[in-house]
Amino acid sequence: RYHLMCKVSAIIPTLWKTKKFIDHLVEVLISDESVGEIIIIDNNPTDFFYDNEKVVMLKQKENLYVNPSWNLGIEECDYDKFIIFNDDIIIPYNFVSQLEDLLTEDIGLIGLDAPSVIKVETFEDIMITFLNREINLKPVTTRNWGFGMLVAGHIKSYYKIPENIRIWYGDDYLFQMNNCNGKTNYVVDDIPIYTKASSTSDLEEFDEVKNIDTLMYGKINTE
Repeated sequence: RYHLMCKVSAIIPTLWKTKKFIDHLVEVLISDESVGEIIIIDNNPTDFFYDNEKVVMLKQKENLYVNPSWNLGIEECDYDKFIIFNDDIIIPYNFVSQLEDLLTEDIGLIGLDAPSVIKVETFEDIMITFLNREINLKPVTTRNWGFGMLVAGHIKSYYKIPENIRIWYGDDYLFQMNNCNGKTNYVVDDIPIYTKASSTSDLEEFDEVKNIDTLMYGKINTE
């Protein structure tokens, strides 16, 4: 596909477990002029929709799980820069505009720095902030906690995640592939990001899938 320059594709897989969080995230992304489209991978199809031309809803017949949803979002995106979001994350207004110029094809991926991630139980107005300064990047050599909650980069730094890794290790795989190809991965500096963290992946029903993920990622690593 031909990719358009300059704007960013936002990709959000969801099971709608944290509706207030995703509603606010979509509102922030709609208001950001650097966001060209918002691709929502709806893994639990409902009547929810957002009445805005930026929003593209991809309704799935069954749950694709996280990492195949990332792959689908990348396949469907129209722009050469992307940010994949967890659906239970609160970013400041203007965050994407400040990040956009940093998403170049000569670096790896950009994630969140663990200390800047604040775990919360409920959505509160105090978490709504505006980013009015430049983002600084810190190079990292190992994937830290928080990296997979938000993964940003250039389409040339994305490698299709193997289909048998469904919930866990997608971010590890991408991190490692960029390392192997001589690219440096980064985290954004201390911008407070609020999240309900693991509101979906901690559900018991996904334990078996995560166990298989662990086996499969172990096999890829030893090949």
